[in-house]
Formats: sequence, C-alpha cells, structure tokens
Amino acid sequence: MLFAAVLAACAAGAVLAASENNPHNSPIRDINPNSQQGSVPATPPLRGPSTQPPSRPPTLENRGIGNGDNLRREQQAPRLEPIRPPRDSQRAP
Repeated sequence: MLFAAVLAACAAGAVLAASENNPHNSPIRDINPNSQQGSVPATPPLRGPSTQPPSRPPTLENRGIGNGDNLRREQQAPRLEPIRPPRDSQRAP
C-alpha cells in the first residue's frame, strides 16, 4: 500500500514536470539552457541587522536628481576664427 502511494506521488510529479505549464520545459529553455541566468539572485538575502550605512535618498542638493548640468564647468565662447596650421611655402591660398 505504501509502495503504491509513493509510486503514485512519483508519477504525479513526473506529469507535473512534463506539463506544458512548466517554465523549465519551454522551447527557449530547450534551445538555450542559460536563458534564465541572472533572473534570480545567486545568494539568498541576508538576515539580521545590516552592516551597510543607510543610503541617502536622492535629492537635488546631493546631486542624486538631475542630468549633471551642475557638474559641468562654465562654457567658453566658441572660436569663430579657425586655427590654421603653419605652411612650409609662402603661397597665397
């Protein structure tokens, strides 16, 4: 009787593993077994108190929000006259 129950449970597990709803049996998974790489973190989350300092929320003052304009130096006026390289001969242009 116990053997029959174990056999039925194994058969049910095999049916679940072979069902079309199992994401591990998808055609993409068959073609590329590494297709789910990176979708789940490799390490479990740490339990207990954190040893990292608390993160500051991004604000305009700490430059967490913005496009970096305030980090750039003052713009210089464009040069209207191009710098021409010196020529060896004295011919007219």
